[in-house]
Amino acid sequence: MLVEIKNLSKFFIQKAGHKFTALSHVNLKVRQGEFVALLGPSGCGKTTLLNIIAGLDHPSAGQAAVDGKTVHGPGPDRVVVFQESALFPWLTSVQNVEFGLKVAGIEAKTRRRKALEYLQMVQLSQFAGEFPHQLSGGMRQRLAMARALVMNPKILLMDEPFAALDEQTRGKLQGDLGEIWENTGKTIIFVTHNIREALIMADRVCIFATGPGRIKRELFIPIPRPRNPEDTRLLLMEKQVREILREEIARVNPGERKNIQEPADEGIISSLERRIGAISRGSWM
Repeated sequence: MLVEIKNLSKFFIQKAGHKFTALSHVNLKVRQGEFVALLGPSGCGKTTLLNIIAGLDHPSAGQAAVDGKTVHGPGPDRVVVFQESALFPWLTSVQNVEFGLKVAGIEAKTRRRKALEYLQMVQLSQFAGEFPHQLSGGMRQRLAMARALVMNPKILLMDEPFAALDEQTRGKLQGDLGEIWENTGKTIIFVTHNIREALIMADRVCIFATGPGRIKRELFIPIPRPRNPEDTRLLLMEKQVREILREEIARVNPGERKNIQEPADEGIISSLERRIGAISRGSWM
């Protein structure tokens, strides 16, 4: 098992001296080459868990291990792609991709060749000499992916990397990341609030509960790729996940049942359920 989380808890001491438990007794195993999405409400500990796997934070109890070794800090086998691209504004695209290689002591000719190779992978070859402010939001995120991938990590940790993008750009980058994942075989752990994004991209979706954060359900996605967002199986799974999240919000905020990413026409889902009613919801579990 590449990543193994064992009975992990994380708490913070607040100003008044109260203990806030962000994660409680989380257990998770991720195989080499698997694409796992962490999905749940804000404040449920998804990013905290990602940071612990990255070595940017430490558990209060339990263990996070990679390749059988306890995580004590950041390492070259794990790279994080954040919601904001966090590029160096004074460096060109190719220099941004080269940066980690330069720190690692790779000689100039080799790092330039590798940087250009990965710019081509994310379809930014023609923008190698541009600065980040000259690129669109989607292009900056592709550049951030190239900068991460050029280091050849075993694990790509992604914290809502497409959240700030418009729907069309987001859909394009989802496709790009799916192709990169299939071509490279990288292990990806992907934090998102977007149900459809999780179902389209992941092999497995871990649905988090909050107060304290923990994994409430795991869904395996048995639908072949590439996945059509209008696939009836996917739409039914989306409805199921929304119901799980509604239950969680109602538990934390009694009397409140928010809509979680409702489709434009809820009746579409109901109609689909009637048409394929012979399929049990449990068949997706």
